[in-house]
Amino acid sequence: MRSEPIRVTRATALKPKPKDSELGFGQIFTDHMFVADFQEEKGWYDPRVEPYGPLSLDPAAAVLHYGQSIFDGLKAFRGVDGKVRLSELQCDGVLVATPAGSTAYNLSAHGPIVPLDAKVLALTPISAFRPRRWRGALLAHTARVTFEILESDKRPISAVADNFEVRDVVEVRVAEDRRISLNMLFDAGRSLEERVLAEQFSV
Repeated sequence: MRSEPIRVTRATALKPKPKDSELGFGQIFTDHMFVADFQEEKGWYDPRVEPYGPLSLDPAAAVLHYGQSIFDGLKAFRGVDGKVRLSELQCDGVLVATPAGSTAYNLSAHGPIVPLDAKVLALTPISAFRPRRWRGALLAHTARVTFEILESDKRPISAVADNFEVRDVVEVRVAEDRRISLNMLFDAGRSLEERVLAEQFSV
């Protein structure tokens, strides 16, 4: 963001100040918020502080699709098959994707595209903060992944599978269930296998 003065618009009515014992992550909010606009040709501009209020989002915004708010604000141990692989993971979220699901938000989160016949699961962090260089992992499809939420009382976490959400979780166990099957139909010449392959060579 280029250097610009920050405009300040103060709220006319202030919220009661909470007690320290009542503070909780994602539960108590300030009277004001920082906002800036973005355009590709201009970058970030018009920084301002405004009264706390709703944000305007395009219905096509990626945040509204594919369950990418899963484990929002996650701080957790990650275990694979009973072993602790990361002692602590701090990030905005984690995706566990099957090959069919790897082309959706997993790809948008810089995760790998997995061929449909590959017997693997893609484990992809979203905006990993610690360890900062961790880019995820490819696991055998038989792997069982466990997330143990640290400080769940201070950082409420949600787990989402498709359109089913569970809030305030303290532990999440993920495994592939191959007993569930379905038939997928495609137009001639536009199979999912071809689309997965073509996506890897798109520029």
